[in-house]
Amino acid sequence: MRSLYPDLPLFVVGHSLGGLISLLAVLAAPEPTFFRGAVLMAPLIEVDPSMATPCNIWMAKWLSNILPQMPISHVVSEAITRNRPALDAMLADELNYSGGVKVKFAFHGLHALAHLEKSLGQIRLPLLIQQGAVDTIVRPEGARKLFATVPSEDKQLLEYPEAFHNMYIEYDEVVQKVVMAEHKRMFRVLSELIRPLEDKIRIVSQPQEKINPDLALDAILAQKVPDAQDVRWTFVSQILAHLTEIAQSLKGSFDVLLSVQEQKDISTAMQLVIALGILPNLIPEVGLSIEKRSKFIQTCLASQKDIHIDQKYWKLVSVAKGLLTLVEEPLLSEVILSKHLGDMLAMFIQLGYAPLKKPNPPNVSTQPKEYVMTPERFDQLTQDQAFFRTELNRILDKLYQPMVVKHLLVIQSNAKGPKWVKRICGDFLSERLMREHGLMNVIRGVMDVGEGTESSSSSTQRYQIIAQVLANPPASTYKNTEAYYEKICPQILDILALRSNPESQHFHLIACACVKTISERSLILSRRYLLDKIMETFLRMNAIHPDPTNEVSEEAIEKNLNLLHLIFVVGNDPSGVFLAHLEPILLVLMELHCAVTYGVSALKKPLEELLLRYLKCCSNSDSIKAVKAFAFKDLGHCQDGLNRFQLPREGIKFINGEQGGIQMVFQPNELDEQFYVSDDEKSIVIVDLLQDCKDKALATDFFISLLKDLSELMGRIAREPSPPISNVNSNSLEEKLLSFERDLDQTMLKLRKNLMIVRLLGLLSEDDKIQQNLMKDSEQLLEFVCLTIERCALSCANESEDDEEEDGSQILEAQSLMMALTLLSVKVTQPYVQIDEWKRLQNGLKDLDILGKMYPDERARQLSRRLKLLIATHGAVMDHKDEMERHIKTMFSKVDDIHNISEKVKQMKALQSLTDPLLPIRGHGLIALTKLVNQKDEVTLKNVKKVMDIFKDNLADEDTYIYLQAIYGLVACANYDPALVIDVLTREYALIDDRKYIGEGAIEVRTKIGEALVRVTKTLNELTPKFKNQLLNPFLGQLNHPDELVRASSLSNLGEVCRNLKYSLGMILDEVFMCLHQVIQTDKSVQVRRAAVLVVSLILQGLGPDALKVLQSYIKEIYKTLIQLQRTETDPPLLQHVDIALGEIDDIVRRFFQPELNHTKKIYVLDTPDNE
Repeated sequence: MRSLYPDLPLFVVGHSLGGLISLLAVLAAPEPTFFRGAVLMAPLIEVDPSMATPCNIWMAKWLSNILPQMPISHVVSEAITRNRPALDAMLADELNYSGGVKVKFAFHGLHALAHLEKSLGQIRLPLLIQQGAVDTIVRPEGARKLFATVPSEDKQLLEYPEAFHNMYIEYDEVVQKVVMAEHKRMFRVLSELIRPLEDKIRIVSQPQEKINPDLALDAILAQKVPDAQDVRWTFVSQILAHLTEIAQSLKGSFDVLLSVQEQKDISTAMQLVIALGILPNLIPEVGLSIEKRSKFIQTCLASQKDIHIDQKYWKLVSVAKGLLTLVEEPLLSEVILSKHLGDMLAMFIQLGYAPLKKPNPPNVSTQPKEYVMTPERFDQLTQDQAFFRTELNRILDKLYQPMVVKHLLVIQSNAKGPKWVKRICGDFLSERLMREHGLMNVIRGVMDVGEGTESSSSSTQRYQIIAQVLANPPASTYKNTEAYYEKICPQILDILALRSNPESQHFHLIACACVKTISERSLILSRRYLLDKIMETFLRMNAIHPDPTNEVSEEAIEKNLNLLHLIFVVGNDPSGVFLAHLEPILLVLMELHCAVTYGVSALKKPLEELLLRYLKCCSNSDSIKAVKAFAFKDLGHCQDGLNRFQLPREGIKFINGEQGGIQMVFQPNELDEQFYVSDDEKSIVIVDLLQDCKDKALATDFFISLLKDLSELMGRIAREPSPPISNVNSNSLEEKLLSFERDLDQTMLKLRKNLMIVRLLGLLSEDDKIQQNLMKDSEQLLEFVCLTIERCALSCANESEDDEEEDGSQILEAQSLMMALTLLSVKVTQPYVQIDEWKRLQNGLKDLDILGKMYPDERARQLSRRLKLLIATHGAVMDHKDEMERHIKTMFSKVDDIHNISEKVKQMKALQSLTDPLLPIRGHGLIALTKLVNQKDEVTLKNVKKVMDIFKDNLADEDTYIYLQAIYGLVACANYDPALVIDVLTREYALIDDRKYIGEGAIEVRTKIGEALVRVTKTLNELTPKFKNQLLNPFLGQLNHPDELVRASSLSNLGEVCRNLKYSLGMILDEVFMCLHQVIQTDKSVQVRRAAVLVVSLILQGLGPDALKVLQSYIKEIYKTLIQLQRTETDPPLLQHVDIALGEIDDIVRRFFQPELNHTKKIYVLDTPDNE
């Protein structure tokens, strides 16, 4: 065998007695490495000690010479295997020996066992021992003894609990376990081979550690193959050999699955093969750019020694053929191709498509370092290229195509790569694109490249780029653009027909961008292969369609409408050129919109958005033409030579479907008797569309266009005579009736058009925004007004006096004139009218004079006369404009002087009242002066210091009426000098007892001053903490007053001040709560205790959520005191105050433990804060 296959490793396999023979063969091998390994199944290592006694051995030796063929034992057939069918087949086999063990054979076997037992220490090759635990033919102890005695480093004992002697004919599950054990052993060998280098990969991947890659790799690999010259290539060869061995063992094993660790080991081994066997041998910049490789790959490539090109080619071919063998196994192919396809593609593209140098002529000398290409070498390389091209196409065809597209794009994206590589990748991509579902595969592949790294804006830009690439046929391969679009456009339609979900949204947007790009590149082909098919349902409703339809289902209408909405609204940015493709079916869409507007339909929103997108984004002239064509059912306004709009087919109607949608039916013989109602609804729909557009210019231009149409209509009616009843010369009554019917139809159409104009003008004239725009853009408005007034004046002057009967034209003329006069009156009454406009209006004074004298309608005559007077006198007003402006300024200055005088008079009266000897008048003067301060009178505020002195002087008055009014005046002045006011009021509050007030009068005065101090704190608001000592001391000082009302009032005022101070109380809290505690515990007056509890609740209200922070050391005592009061007190008002205070504490604690969740949005202009 060794002579026949010198390059293959040799393994020895033995079962039972064959195991003994295999071990003897290993011992007798000419060299230790002759066999690469041994596999022993139930090997005969030792016999039963009860049978191998010295006596039996001597007897066997003696009988072997006398009766060598005498059988001494028989094998029990039931002990061979548990697989009964296999056992029966083996026993029935004539070639199978079923006799007993002969004596001479047994003697030599015992001799061989003795020799083996002495030589077991010499066996060092890899060893796999398999033994059945219930084997009665060969003792399992022998296998265990062999495993324990042999000094081999790579050895394994697999003992199967229920297996008999012949395990190779065991049940399938047992065989499968054996196969799995062998797989694990192979993977363990592979893992041991790659594990040290894998650790080095991790080390090299860390940028902070720098090592010498040559020393690291060579040192590791030299331990495996010490005699190899090219250490790296030897390592790659070993990995490929182990992977090939694994692939061969997996053949036919359909139930075998690779564990996660095994897949990881294969992937790591492939990384090493790529790093050491593929990348160093590739042409520079073929495949992924080096800058995008890992640190380990860059280190390996940087330390790679340069070798001859033939050696690189030979190594690359060897690796490629080895990998071709591996990918034939499905389990390995899945791991290898899913993770390393890009580098394999680069390798096969180079081997199959790299340009070859032409063979050198035989008589031409070459440079010493120049590569010599011989004809034989060229032919061999050409054959290799054909082989690798075939293999590459075979691999690409069986792979998931989006993954192929992804890796081809990555290879093609290398900017420094050779041009032939980019061309080949482009050819492969084009080939994938032209296949069935090729467009979807290409889009999936493109989307996989850099997935998850873009924002929404960059994703949209990316979709546009993809569409640009897909919509332009590759010039190198497909020069026939129509053939390319014939293949691609049906795939675009298939993508658009995908059911809407988050995954298909990206494909829809790309397909929509493709539709737009193709329409921009080729208008004819886009209509032929895309747009006409998308709009086919609505095109068949047009009058000029060669194959019209009589009925369209609601499913077809909904499907096509949603598709149009996706393409023109959702999937693309607004573009008037692209939206112009809707014009052939735009009037049909408007008819459909009119049908669903007055009902409930799912089509209402997409249909409205589609129409609004066209009206907003197209030019105003095109939008107005479309709306007029829909309103009048006439293309006379659209005759621009392009025939862009198409009228719907006569007789089509949109009705409600059975499934809640809208379907189209054809009713050609049904007369539209309700045309007035339908036209009225249509006019409302048009006005709603214009309002929803929110385009002021569009609505205004449409309104002016209707005004011009009305003017032309009136002129045409005045010029054209009434049509005769019949122009038929024949005396046939039937022909006369037919002619009369035709004339009547034409008259009705004109009447409907005229009425539609009037309806639309009436509805639009009610829009205030249109009127405002008309006033801003008055050039066209004045043109219409002047023309209308001139025409009506001329008609009025030429009208005969006997013609008093009114017809339709006179009614329309009257409406037109009243509208023009109304607009003119609005215009001329505006504050700013240009001089040129006045001059233009003065040219129509003659016409206004005629209308004011001769027009039959009284309202029109009066309005004409007023407008004539206003326009005629405007010139005189303009001459005196400057003089009038100066006069107005003078009048305004006089009014200001009068106002200042009146204010001074008020102050003078108040001051004069203060000097009156009568007490009520002096009090009224103080009240008036206080009002002036509150009203912020300018004169009073300029002298606020003097006013405050007046209030202070009146504090000396003994009468309480004057005294209290002076106090109120000082409170009003607190905004201007709070320090002075607080100082005066607190001093007065403290000196009440020194004054001559006695009894209830003193108590009332003290209460009023306390209330005044509270009002000052409310006025000061956040400035109150500055004066807290001045405010609190007077109130605290009155807590020992003998009168209980004074004490209660002081506590009430103290609570109000503390509530306004909030968390600014600071260290005063100790004194405040000590006083409150003493009052609550010791004061005999229930009114005082009520006020003390009220102070607690007011302090808690003022602190709010900050109470737990400010009252850290007090809150517990406060709570205990309140609970004690709740249990001991019987006064209902006092208990009510206690409940309020406890409720405040409960709310504070609840908000602390269960804060409100406020969802706030924070917008940062530059960078987010560090704590976010």
